Amino acid sequence: MADPIATVAAAGTAISRRANIVRRLVKQATGTMRLDPGPGVDRFDLAPGETLLLGDPAAPLPEAAYDEQAGTLVVDLSAAQIAFRLAGPAARRLVAKGAAIDLDDRHFRVGAGTYCRFGAFRVLLHRVAADCFDLHVDRSLGDALLRYLLDLGAEFGVVFAE
Repeated sequence: MADPIATVAAAGTAISRRANIVRRLVKQATGTMRLDPGPGVDRFDLAPGETLLLGDPAAPLPEAAYDEQAGTLVVDLSAAQIAFRLAGPAARRLVAKGAAIDLDDRHFRVGAGTYCRFGAFRVLLHRVAADCFDLHVDRSLGDALLRYLLDLGAEFGVVFAE
């Protein structure tokens, strides 16, 4: 099945909501949990002992729990955040207008992700492909981020594809 955003982005640059993303924040004080994500899981090492795992509902992610013996806490953040996908020929230029990071291919490769400032927002920016980025933000800020993305992207003809 074709990705609807890829179809829209072929003609221009589009923003879409990403649905059904499962998010697990894993904190390990002294833990020994092995975090070798399988296919379909993206792993972001946020800080020492702190890892964010993203995947679809069928992905092999650890369940939310606290293991005192292992010193590991897994928190489900799925409902706490919303994600937008920005895809198309102007996606990188739009992200460069708002993100406070170096988007050069040598420094922010496909598959990379980091928390950064995007205008007034703190987002997890994930580079999915050369001209495709996911922006994850607290759910309460989702509508404001979408409006900001559309304002920033007006000069590039960016559209919202529901």
